[in-house]
Amino acid sequence: MFGLTAAVLVWYVLKANPNNLFLFSALVAACMGTYFSVPTISTPVISQAVFGGKDYSLIYAKISMFYIFASALGGTINGILFDLNQDYSLNFIVLAIMMLLAVLIAFVVSAKSGAKRPA
Repeated sequence: MFGLTAAVLVWYVLKANPNNLFLFSALVAACMGTYFSVPTISTPVISQAVFGGKDYSLIYAKISMFYIFASALGGTINGILFDLNQDYSLNFIVLAIMMLLAVLIAFVVSAKSGAKRPA
C-alpha cells in the first residue's frame, strides 16, 4: 500500500505543482524509502506466518529471488511504458492495478491459510 500511496501522491504533486522540486523530492524519498524497506522487514515474518516453519528457508529463498527478479524487471517495464507515452500516467495506472492485484492475492492466500497463522 505504501507504493500505491507514493504513486498517487507523486502523480498529484506533479499535476498540481510541477515546479516544486523540493516537495516532490521529499515526498518520493519518504514514500519510496518506506516502500522498499517494508518487503525486507515483513517478508520473513509473513512467509513464516503463511507457510509455517517447515522448509522455511527454501520457501523464503524462492520468495526473495522472485522479489529481486520482479524489481529488476519492473524498472525495464517502467522505461518501456514511459518511452511509449512520454508520460508517466500509464506507469501509475499499471502500478496501481498491480498493487491492488497483489493485495487481493494476499487476502486470498491469507484466508486459505488461516489455520497456519500463529495465535
